[in-house]
Parts: sequence; structure tokens; C-alpha cells
Amino acid sequence: MHAPDSVTVAIVMPLGKISPWFDPAVKSALDQDMPVPIRLVANALSESELAKLRILESSHPRIKLHVFSERVSMVENWNRLLEVTEEDFLCVLHDDDILETWTVRSLMNAQQRHPGLGIYHGIERIIDENGAFHHGEELSVTESAEVLDQDHILKWAVSNRIWATGFIMNKNAAMACGGYNMRSQFGPDWDLYFLVAARHGACFVNAHVGRYRLGKGTGQVSASYAVDALNLVECDLQQDHNLRALGKDPRDFIQLKTQGLADAARATLFYFGVSMSNEGKKRCFGKISEGVVYSRRGLLHKLLGYRIALAVSR
Repeated sequence: MHAPDSVTVAIVMPLGKISPWFDPAVKSALDQDMPVPIRLVANALSESELAKLRILESSHPRIKLHVFSERVSMVENWNRLLEVTEEDFLCVLHDDDILETWTVRSLMNAQQRHPGLGIYHGIERIIDENGAFHHGEELSVTESAEVLDQDHILKWAVSNRIWATGFIMNKNAAMACGGYNMRSQFGPDWDLYFLVAARHGACFVNAHVGRYRLGKGTGQVSASYAVDALNLVECDLQQDHNLRALGKDPRDFIQLKTQGLADAARATLFYFGVSMSNEGKKRCFGKISEGVVYSRRGLLHKLLGYRIALAVSR
């Protein structure tokens, strides 16, 4: 099955350094059951890294290598994705993540059923450094699609929902929103994808379409922020930014914000607890306690289920 002629899509991979997980990432792009172009955007890579990519390009007609000799920041290189992509939609794949074989097909099917929106996304499954799943979710491939209403967009604004992989985004919509915010080193992806959804609409596909690698050994920005739970400070700021983008006063959504931060704190402890500082753990438990106070739906009961989070504090 091929993408419809009227709408085109490409998988794009920003490469500031080839990660240890690059090979399975690019293989997942090549293994798509709806074959599409794959664009590799090289940010001042070494000669040995470029040699590897040139071999890939010569071996696979769908791969196109874009070489930039000037090293720029991670976020600025992400904006190069928008510059080099000639297709209508881009499916961003970081080289430590994995796409399921049906990812592009599922998302493009949703785009055909609900055209004209800015972003289409599915469900991520979280994996660790070794590719093992953090959780035991049952695989979902149902592909039912739902256009997000304003209530869903509002929840997205405060929920620390960063679609790291498993989505397609309209390139022109992303550019109209200003691209990735180069003033943000923590959540430029959350910032852009939320703005695209808020201004141009979003569709949720109820299927697992990506594997997002998360953990203390990945070297991600999120891991470095998590040591002292500074990601919660950034999350708080981003919540306010998102709400203002919707024309909302953040002071009117204290409960939603607090519960969103509590969820982010629990996730931080779960994924990074063993490598966090005491100050970071203290900040997380403070946010969780605030969430319990504001909760109307028994967040305390949920908290007791995170025994791993409690264990790492001892």
C-alpha cells in the first residue's frame, strides 16, 4: 500500500551524533509496510559516521542524506527537518526510538479519514536502554481514530504529554507555528506539537505506533533534568505557556495543573528514581502531595500503587 498521491509523508531523523540504538531505529523506518522516503539530517557528524550514512543512502533508494557541516544546537537541527522535508507531513523518528511496522500506514489512514488537521498521533510504549518494555501493556492495533475536542486539547496543555515518536505532523502547520522553539532546551517538542494541535487540530489513533526509549542510561536531556527533578519546574512553566496560548489564565486551572505535575512527578520517580538526588526526590514527593490535596478522584490510591517510587526514596 502506498501513500495517496494527494498527500505525501516522509520519516525524518535528526542526527547530532549516531546513538548506540541507531541501527534498530533506521531499520524500523525501512520496514514500514507503507514505504515512504526517509530523510537523515546530519548535524556536523564525524567522517566515520557520515561514511556509514552514505553507505545506507547508496544501499536504500528511499534514504536521502542531508549533510550540514556547521554544528548547531539540538533544537536548531530539529528545525532543519522542516527545511529539508519536501513532503506534506513528517514523521519524526529520533535515533534511539522505534516505529512499529504499521506506524505510517495507521497514521496516514487516520489522515485520510479526518483530513485537514495539523497532527495525528498514536500511543507510545516506553522501553529502556536494552529495549525492554517498562510496562506490560497489551499491544493495541485497533486504529480507531478520534479528533480531539477542546477539552482534550486543554488536558494536553497541562499533562506533560510530549509525543516523542509515533505521529505525523503537517509541515506547513509546524512552520506557521514558528517551528521548534530554540529558546526552550527542555520541551521544544512538547511546545511545538501542542501549538500545532491547538491551532490546527489533532487526531488520536488508538494503536501502539512507537517505542520511546527512556531511562537514566540514554543520555537524554530529560534524564539530566530529572536528577534534581528540574523537569517539574520546566513542566510548570510550559503548562502556563500552553494555557496562555489557548487564551486561558493559568490561575483558573490550578487543580488541573497540580494534578498534571503530580503525574509528572510520579513518572519521574518511576523512570529515574534510582539515579535522582535527595533534593530531586523531595521535590517529586512534594508535587505528589500537592496533587493528593487537589485530587477529586483518589490520586492517593494511585500513589500507593507506585511502590517502586516509594522504594527509591529509602
